[in-house]
Amino acid sequence: MKNLYDEWAKHSLDTMGREELNKAYIEVMQAAGQNASTNHPRRKAGRNLPFRASIAACCAAVAILLAGGILYLALKRDAVKEQVQLCELTTANGQIRKLCLPDGTQVTLNSGSTLIYPERYGKGERRAYLSGEAIFEVTKNGTPFIVNTADLEICVHGTVFNVNAYPDSRSASATLCSGSISARIKATGKEIDMIPSQNLTYNKEKSSYELSEVDTSEDTAWESGKLCFSSKTVHEIAKILERTYGVNVYVTSGKYDKALLTAKFIYGESLNDVMRAICRLVPDMKYSIDGSNIYIK
Repeated sequence: MKNLYDEWAKHSLDTMGREELNKAYIEVMQAAGQNASTNHPRRKAGRNLPFRASIAACCAAVAILLAGGILYLALKRDAVKEQVQLCELTTANGQIRKLCLPDGTQVTLNSGSTLIYPERYGKGERRAYLSGEAIFEVTKNGTPFIVNTADLEICVHGTVFNVNAYPDSRSASATLCSGSISARIKATGKEIDMIPSQNLTYNKEKSSYELSEVDTSEDTAWESGKLCFSSKTVHEIAKILERTYGVNVYVTSGKYDKALLTAKFIYGESLNDVMRAICRLVPDMKYSIDGSNIYIK
């Protein structure tokens, strides 16, 4: 937890002063159930959580801070000006939900995601704040629609696109299905105009990005319960399986760390089917299932 404040500052100092940042940080940490300090963020005293639960709590706090907290406070500030209430929709692992925003925009929210938005939109612009993954089908009404994540800001007028911005991922991405969008990388200020069938992937660790042509049906396959992996590591796939099937996946060996896998599961395959296929793709890989826990050996 000790590096959370530094991450908060890195993502926020360009939009708020140090005093405002410190106040906002403390407010969000308290909302997350954590003792807050701008010097040493710590867990609440007296809580003796199991190891995995501690990790889950830490990851949840990171998600709130980097993709929810900062964005929430910015939206809250706008909402106060417009005198509107904020709405929040969260999906659990293994759950996909659809909703209609106040302007008629249709959103499909993937597993393990959070969307924050106002109960009604003002005249200037329409905003939504995302942690996780969602498909947006934006209603065109002449007012810009902006999707904010911890790393990307995407501006559209009327289009269909997918945003993948999980806090625990090494990258954040946007895929344009139709229409046009402009994406701004917050860390660098770089703005990229995109055309249909393009994917923008921002590497958080290297602060670099790649713009490529893709099959948009693969990037949005999750909406209908399908899985498509393209050059994913075993650890990245483990995260996807956790969110999709609502399980815990443990990679207990480092010998597969360099393996990159590409596969499609489009016929409603079970978790066992997927695991068997992955093990066939990686020599000597084995797995076992114990309740809701999957162990990759």
